[in-house]
Amino acid sequence: MSSITYSKRHEDIVQSGIEAISKVLLGHDMSEKESLLFCLDKFLDPFFGYNLFYKDDIILLVQQVIVDNNSKGCKEEAIHLLAAYTCPPFKVLSENLDKIEPEFLSDIKNIIRREFILDGKKFDDLECFYCEIDNLFTKNLNWKTGHNLAAFNDLLRGGFGVHEYSEPIKIIWINFQKSKKDLGYNALVKYYEQILPQCHPTGVEQTKKRLKDAKCRKGETLSDIIIEIIQDSDNTGHDCVLETID
Repeated sequence: MSSITYSKRHEDIVQSGIEAISKVLLGHDMSEKESLLFCLDKFLDPFFGYNLFYKDDIILLVQQVIVDNNSKGCKEEAIHLLAAYTCPPFKVLSENLDKIEPEFLSDIKNIIRREFILDGKKFDDLECFYCEIDNLFTKNLNWKTGHNLAAFNDLLRGGFGVHEYSEPIKIIWINFQKSKKDLGYNALVKYYEQILPQCHPTGVEQTKKRLKDAKCRKGETLSDIIIEIIQDSDNTGHDCVLETID
């Protein structure tokens, strides 16, 4: 990448508008693309104060460069631009993760991972936790979500009006120590007492044992179970990471 340069001609292309930029970035000349992408670094950097009114359109084109069949150099420079000067959502990338080469996939997921703030001050028990999860991950639904742990996992997958299905997300759980107390053993006892009458016969004994353990303050708490669901991306169908802040 250090050998890539750009000239005043490339600056003129950027300042000419989105059509001129599009012609290059969607074209077939890889060297020209790399130079223009390198030039865009200057125009997207807030330090230089360009504030292009068509910046959003540029970002869409830069995403397309990553998705399309372009050189490694083009894709690396495009990834740099997105990571340095923009923030999610990245619709083009989110909808085309299957087209991303394995060597770039980890970086792309980190770039497009949308952040959600889960504030422990906004809920005191499991039911209010579910309500806050609805507020974070659903929008304009004409039906009510289920308030249970299985439905919580479904909401993490996306597709309910906020983030796209399977879109990578990050939950930043603030005031977490409060939540650990609110969703501790007492909350877990209440949870098992509520679900026990509804258990399938094959699950009754296991649920009774878990209820007994919770009453004895033994094993995992309710907050532990919730964290396990969030972090278990391998088996739950979502791509989610968690950061807790006390």
